[in-house]
Amino acid sequence: KINEFMSWLDWKNETNNPFLIGSSINAALDMTKSLHPNVNIELDCTDDTHIMIKGDFFRRFVTIFLILIENAINHSHMKDTIAISISVKKEDLDNILISFSNKVSSESLQNSKDKVAKLKPLINNNFIIGANGESGSGLYKIKKLFTYDMRVKNYLDISLDLNRKSFNIKMYLVQEQVNADKNIVS
Repeated sequence: KINEFMSWLDWKNETNNPFLIGSSINAALDMTKSLHPNVNIELDCTDDTHIMIKGDFFRRFVTIFLILIENAINHSHMKDTIAISISVKKEDLDNILISFSNKVSSESLQNSKDKVAKLKPLINNNFIIGANGESGSGLYKIKKLFTYDMRVKNYLDISLDLNRKSFNIKMYLVQEQVNADKNIVS
């Protein structure tokens, strides 16, 4: 899958130009649809930021959204349609909030309660230790992409909403960088 993913991105020729986060979401959705042509994905996406991200980070953002969409397909146990909502907002001068939510079945909610409870306190503090015991969700990979590959300060908030039957992740990105020359904003 990874080789197909990389050659697909090269074919799209979208890896060097500044981009809106929404275009990386669309690229991940296109890739997912090519990998899962029989899956009906209903995407509600808003990007109110209009922030241009450096082209160097396109593949990383596509990878993040690809992981999240793949998780929705593989772990939601939804039969007809995978309903996904993504919102990108500027929280204040320095923070970008990316919210991802997908509907899950009652069965999936029950199966995920313990996993989310264990993951929530580890993902931001001891994520290297936690990655060793991770069960294949890719959430530690997302944390690594933000923290080490993009060098952006970040905080991930993972939750289940039992009333709305959804898995939710909020990804807070701080534009003030550890390494100023690696700023993600173009």
